[in-house]
Amino acid sequence: RMITQLTNTAECLHSLQAAGMHERQNQIKEPHKHTIEWIFSDAKAGLHQWLQSDSGLFWIKGKPGSGKSTLMKYILKDPRTRKALEMKYGSQSLTMPGFFFHNRGAALVQKSIEGLLRSILHQILSDIPELALSVGEIYNNVKSYEGHCGWHIAELKHALDVVFRQRSVSGCIVLFVDALDEYIGKDSDIASFLKDLIQQSKNKALRLRICASSREYNVFMDMLGNFPGLAIHDWTRRDIYQYISDRLGECKRQD
Repeated sequence: RMITQLTNTAECLHSLQAAGMHERQNQIKEPHKHTIEWIFSDAKAGLHQWLQSDSGLFWIKGKPGSGKSTLMKYILKDPRTRKALEMKYGSQSLTMPGFFFHNRGAALVQKSIEGLLRSILHQILSDIPELALSVGEIYNNVKSYEGHCGWHIAELKHALDVVFRQRSVSGCIVLFVDALDEYIGKDSDIASFLKDLIQQSKNKALRLRICASSREYNVFMDMLGNFPGLAIHDWTRRDIYQYISDRLGECKRQD
């Protein structure tokens, strides 16, 4: 029976994968040395306080090309983020899925709700395998006799709802979603979707919190403006100076 469960879990995870799902995140380069360290070192940035709080969402806003994606990947990958969350949640389960919208990507999964759901479910179930048992019935229902699994948005939403409603695993899902403005649909739809997910997980054993980024569009200002967060262009003047100084220094050395 254990072998069967492991096989079903592996099959379920494989069925959620899609080509190009993590392409955008992999494309984002590392930040220039000695830059954006302020997100952890300066308490006024607010990230550490948010990580230690119960607030559902942290919004990073900024102008085009201001470094939002670089900052999001930096926060997601830096071990200090997980350490701060582990201090809060202790021995409870913790998973940190990330999804980076990319409207210039060739694949629909890079810019759609379906892609977001596939990606985060795959990451959550990979990190906490026992949750795969909770969605096993859904997986079996959508799997054809030939073994093909045709996940649709309705089943993906249902699977995530089951993850929230289960009671055997307690802890937190901290989701990182970059570039809401690159979602292929309406900006208001993706903002509402994320807010609804947070509400859906309230008072559950496994709750959801979200760190999101976007441009400063009016719809995001209206729908996300009351959440804690920061405007990245208010913080990067010193980073820009550092980058220019280093590049000029390289030019002088080449002379």
